[in-house]
Amino acid sequence: MTQQHRGKTLHLARNSGQLVMSPAGVGLIIQRQLQHPPLFAALASLQGKQIARVRTVVVRAFDIRTMTLQASIDRRSAKAAHLQAHGKSELCLWLPERATQLRLLARWRIITQDVAEQSKPDFIIWHKLWQSHSLESQNLFTGPQPGRPVAMRRHEPPGTAAAENRDTDEPSANFAVLLGRIDSIDALHLASNGHQRYRHRRIADQWETLKINA
Repeated sequence: MTQQHRGKTLHLARNSGQLVMSPAGVGLIIQRQLQHPPLFAALASLQGKQIARVRTVVVRAFDIRTMTLQASIDRRSAKAAHLQAHGKSELCLWLPERATQLRLLARWRIITQDVAEQSKPDFIIWHKLWQSHSLESQNLFTGPQPGRPVAMRRHEPPGTAAAENRDTDEPSANFAVLLGRIDSIDALHLASNGHQRYRHRRIADQWETLKINA
């Protein structure tokens, strides 16, 4: 790490120590991280009633006004089924340059093609996020069902193979948006002079902040 890089990292870390003290500050951290994509996060979900699952997702958009996150999802995937059954789960971001961990408890809603066709705001979100994907990423949604054994492909109906020359302006029917409304934030900043941890909880249209033990 160069001296210039170390200086930038220390500045980001000190800045993050101040920002984690408020929900708006946490929102700014997320916004700034999205300026340098990809932004990876660990998403938890519940399979049935007892089995917890976790996987890495890419946070693709964030609205600081409503404190909502967006990620893309294949509607046929296991995580889609998990989140439809249990709509509230946690997303965890570890930002090493900022020495900061953000645990975001959110209520998740899946915007499928059918949902988008019933709501203009949802359609705008759904279509815009599709257009932000590369052609290679778009083609993933036209391929075989995620998580299904390769040996079972022969049982899939025709037309499930990836199409190279499809109309990329028209989203695949398998493409969906995972929209998460953040209900609470556990923000932990690690520092040599003492860690800082804050819990921010949404109550109606207001936020309650509590400093807690790191």
